[in-house]
Amino acid sequence: MKITLRSSGSLARLIAASDSVTQTASGSFEGRWSEELTLGELIESLGCTGRPLLCVIDGQSIPVDDRDNRQLSDGMQIALMPPIRAG
Repeated sequence: MKITLRSSGSLARLIAASDSVTQTASGSFEGRWSEELTLGELIESLGCTGRPLLCVIDGQSIPVDDRDNRQLSDGMQIALMPPIRAG
């Protein structure tokens, strides 16, 4: 299963260090997983567990409570973003 990931800042650097993905010329990341997994499992495999994240799948924001139940499928585009702070 192929998934495209987008992120920014320190979170993007963390994802880039993962063995699960490769960075594309456009700055996004692509990964292949041999089995179906949930959004929560993906976050864990990327080393992002315990971080506050905004998760968007194909343009739809995913609530924190739904991450462990949200099954991923081939071709999904996922954005993992750190919280935006103003001030």
